[in-house]
Amino acid sequence: MTSTKPSDDIMLETLFAATRSHAPEPPQALADRVMVAALAEQPHRTLPLAAPLAKASFWGDMARAIGGWRGAGGLGTAMALGLFIGLSGALDTPLYGTTVEVVDLMPGADALFADTTTEN
Repeated sequence: MTSTKPSDDIMLETLFAATRSHAPEPPQALADRVMVAALAEQPHRTLPLAAPLAKASFWGDMARAIGGWRGAGGLGTAMALGLFIGLSGALDTPLYGTTVEVVDLMPGADALFADTTTEN
C-alpha cells in the first residue's frame, strides 16, 4: 500500500481549485448551432379546428376518469368475472383434488404453545 506525501495532496488540491475557478465556456457560435438544431427537431403541432361544445354527461366524465371506454370495458369485464366466480362458488372446491392433506411443518411445536398455567 502506497501513501502520498502531504505536499502532493496540497499541490493536487491547489490544481483542482484552480480548475474549478476557471470553468470552460463553449463558444457562442457552438451554442447557437445547438439551439438551432434542437428547435428544428421539435415537432410542430397544429391546432385542431374548434369543435362545437357538447353537453358533458356524468357517464362520459366517469369513463374519462378511468381511462376512457377501453378502461371502462376492462373494468366491466373484471367486475363480471368477479361476480361469476363469486356466485358460482368456484373457490369453495379444492383446486388439486378432493382430499386435503395436513403437513406438520413444526413437529413438537405444540409444547411451545401449550398452556402451562395450573389452576388451584
